[in-house]
Amino acid sequence: MVSRIDRDAARRAAEAARRTAAEAARKAAEAARKAAEVAAKKAAPKLPRTRPLAKDELSKGVGRALRERATKALGASGLQSQASSLLTENATDAKVNCLDLAADRLRQMPADQRARTDVVFLQDTRPGKEGASGHVLLRENGKYTDPVTGKSYDSLARFDPDGHYQPRGVVAGKDAHAILSAPPGSAQRKAALERAHLPPALQSMMVADSGSGAPTVDQGKVELALQTIRADLPLNESQLAGALTNPNLNQAERNAIIQTLAREDGGQLAFFANDASRNNDGGYGGLLKDQRVIGEALQQAFTDGAITADDLLRIADTNGAGNGAQRFLAVLQNGGGGTGGTVEALADALWARDGGDGLDRAAAAIAYSSSPELREANLNTPEARREAFEALVEFNDKAPYEEVGGPLAEQWERSALASSGRLFTAHASELVDYYTGAADGVARTETLSRFISQTLFNPDAQGIWMDRRQDLGPAVRAALGNQADRFLDAARSAPAGSLEQERALAQFGRLTASASGGAALALTDYSEQIRASEESRQQFAGLVSLLVGKTPLGGLPGAGSLSEALAEKIYDAITENPERPDQALAGVLYDSFAGRVEALATELNQAGLRSAFDSAYSAELLNLQQNLNVNLGGHAD
Repeated sequence: MVSRIDRDAARRAAEAARRTAAEAARKAAEAARKAAEVAAKKAAPKLPRTRPLAKDELSKGVGRALRERATKALGASGLQSQASSLLTENATDAKVNCLDLAADRLRQMPADQRARTDVVFLQDTRPGKEGASGHVLLRENGKYTDPVTGKSYDSLARFDPDGHYQPRGVVAGKDAHAILSAPPGSAQRKAALERAHLPPALQSMMVADSGSGAPTVDQGKVELALQTIRADLPLNESQLAGALTNPNLNQAERNAIIQTLAREDGGQLAFFANDASRNNDGGYGGLLKDQRVIGEALQQAFTDGAITADDLLRIADTNGAGNGAQRFLAVLQNGGGGTGGTVEALADALWARDGGDGLDRAAAAIAYSSSPELREANLNTPEARREAFEALVEFNDKAPYEEVGGPLAEQWERSALASSGRLFTAHASELVDYYTGAADGVARTETLSRFISQTLFNPDAQGIWMDRRQDLGPAVRAALGNQADRFLDAARSAPAGSLEQERALAQFGRLTASASGGAALALTDYSEQIRASEESRQQFAGLVSLLVGKTPLGGLPGAGSLSEALAEKIYDAITENPERPDQALAGVLYDSFAGRVEALATELNQAGLRSAFDSAYSAELLNLQQNLNVNLGGHAD
């Protein structure tokens, strides 16, 4: 059977053939168009000059704001800049360049911010530009801001990766503001220059850039690279990754390549780096390296404004593997991620769109759960965290990544399962309270049971690295154990027979019922793996006993031997009752959980303490049997 991801390779080959056939026609049409434009320009009559804008329309207020918006929207090509210096710049005229826009930004700053800001003058060292003009940046707290685009950079190297500019001097922000606020040639301008104690060379240095300092684009080099990338052969390599690491291409040319591929029909497939053909043990290591190159380049292009969130969404939507945007998200994450970057931008677009029968929200939740910073910035309400958690549980229940197979499927599965684990362990009390009915007494433990089954009892989930501190299984077990501890501690400290005590025991009953339901669900969903051999049955029994061992009894003397005895009982239950393992397992687990409540009743000398627990546990187990389609009276078909 040919999987959907394999069909991407066929689509790519067909698309390359179509482009090759169309390329000659396109070039001919382009040549004809340019010839027509030249002829039209020669024949066109001269138009009367339009009325110049009055001075106050381009000085302050609305006129200035409009000009700044035009600068950002049009970029360097949309403005006609004229070189000026600290001696000659008129910050209120209609001519716009970087020094003029720097003056605007300084004027708008509070005095204390202006006092800690510097204006850095850069000389353009590109061939033919030496000494003719330069650029200015604003520096505050070690960060550099381009006054034209408003973008900030951690260093000059990040602003100018190709080394086309060299620093030539720095002017304090308050001094630059005083200089540029005075009319050029005036006594006030002369006095401000003298107070700043600037060398004559810096006073007269001409700057004219209306762009961000990005190098020019050689379209011929871009087109040549695109031709190779569109063919994308051989299939065990990525021509896009090769182009992005080509030292003969500058950053602007790399951005142009990325933008073109992101927006042309069929070009988006190149961003996956031929993963369908390299999804094997021999090619996977090279695939990850290429995807890291592509991910980093996408991040830089996004930072530079060459691509947008819409472009990222367009690329993600070309996935035919069934797991939605997760396939492309993995590429972005290989290149790094954080707040304000491509990972968050794609996640925001997916969360807002909320399509694909839950796939969009699931991929967004994977992205948001990938770091504490992203989680705190985006999943910042109980409702958002709950929606993300449920999207992940539903996604892992469907497990669309399994259709692909190979190392990619393993990577995607581990990512999705670890994401749900990170979200749960970070907000366990909040989530468990909601699903066990702390607020309204209404239990919703189906989600908890499915999560427990997926992360604790799923044979494929063992050994998944969740974060720098711990693996997935131990982290989830510890979190659930802490919640069981919390409920029994609340019952212990509440007044005897009080409503608070009853609620705490009811929540403990629902939580432990969800664990029983999760174990029963695992026996259905992972039946072949669990019952494949004596070793696999012992492993499953051990996993269940580990979870039960995380409840308060696990801290008492002899807990280790009790956990081992429980593992033996679970093994016997699923081995000796092959037609009814769910029921047998539920009986063993109930005895264990009820024993904890009995121990608490003995400690508190409260007979009948089990009634609230029994009622909640039994009701919830029946509810789970119906809603999860697990047969606690016999193994589900």
